[in-house]
Amino acid sequence: MAEDKTSGVQDEAPRQNLASEASTPPDPIDANVKDHISRHLKLMYDTVAGQPIPDRFLELLNQLDGKLDDEDA
Repeated sequence: MAEDKTSGVQDEAPRQNLASEASTPPDPIDANVKDHISRHLKLMYDTVAGQPIPDRFLELLNQLDGKLDDEDA
């Protein structure tokens, strides 16, 4: 509870507001909107997944593999 520093009275309103906001369910998303978002996310993911791995990243992975192989030996 918040306390009013001038009168020493505790204010219960902020707690009540938080409780009422927490119990209100969010607005449902329209099925068409969900479908639109899903299609575009999949398209973006497929585009990124289809790109080649950058050479520098492959070099780093190979260095890591080499160090792991050295530790196993």
